Amino acid sequence: MEHKRGRMILTGLLALVALSLIFLVLFRGNGAQAMELLLALSPADLLLPLLLGAGYQWMDSWICRSLVRLHIPTFSFYSAWKVVHLNIFGAVASFGTASVPLQSYALHQKGIPVGAGVGLMTLEYVFHKCSILLYATVLLAAQWPWLREAAPELARYLPPAYCVIALIITALTLLCTWSKVQQIARWAAERLPETGKWGLRKEKIQIQLDALYAQSRLLLRDWRLCGKVLALNGGKLFLLFVLPFVCMKTLGVPCPAFARMQLLSALMLLITSVLPNVAGAGPTEFAFLMIFSPHVGGDAALTALLLYRLVTYYLPFLVSIFPFCTIQQVSKGKRK
Repeated sequence: MEHKRGRMILTGLLALVALSLIFLVLFRGNGAQAMELLLALSPADLLLPLLLGAGYQWMDSWICRSLVRLHIPTFSFYSAWKVVHLNIFGAVASFGTASVPLQSYALHQKGIPVGAGVGLMTLEYVFHKCSILLYATVLLAAQWPWLREAAPELARYLPPAYCVIALIITALTLLCTWSKVQQIARWAAERLPETGKWGLRKEKIQIQLDALYAQSRLLLRDWRLCGKVLALNGGKLFLLFVLPFVCMKTLGVPCPAFARMQLLSALMLLITSVLPNVAGAGPTEFAFLMIFSPHVGGDAALTALLLYRLVTYYLPFLVSIFPFCTIQQVSKGKRK
């Protein structure tokens, strides 16, 4: 177990190194100027970006606590904070494969059955995706004329991409909330082969579908909680979408107005949310540069991206090592 824990931490740190190498390649020829801008920042300059990044995690923890209190009314904010950071750790250190298992294991230590924990974390993920779509839709409706004029290339390809993203998120939502879609998913799972790994996968899929359906029925009976979770997700996304604007202002980079930066940030996350990634890296960097470079310039966008990823990727992972080690110590103590 100690060996496995060390290996996962090392994998996560290597992911940070790999992302740093990507930045070195992107910054070739302009790295010195970018580093001068970053090193010229004082601790006071970094305070607001760091607070926004931490605020995003705090809001996510509040959402987690609200959902888990369906089962444990005394579930603490600190426990929810650890569960949220276990998702961050798993996304980086295991390329996403251990995120939900780590979260459900931490919830199991608090007394929630593993299946129920998986269902709750899946529902939290679906609420997050729905909130991204709703937030971006409202901003697009309000600012579409400006976007079409300021970024005609993006506006040209956005409608078909938006439709694909909307279909994916709608399918996820229906899978959680509509029994007929659940039945179709069960029918598809039953068609999997019975032998070897496919047999095990089939069994796991059926168990996860049962847990997801049970948790969604429980949650949908509480409309106030559903509204609360959507509102908290809206506040969480607002903080995240403010961050690129603040990063550019901190670096002294001229950028579009606040409301327009909210729209661009929402589009960035909308694109990122359906692209495959490795250890949480890749799509964010691609979408950030694609969305912001036409408005602020390539070099300025790269520098702002580095500060943005420092707040949203590097620091959250380093912080997440602590709750990961904590649940490992609890597990070790229980075995003894």
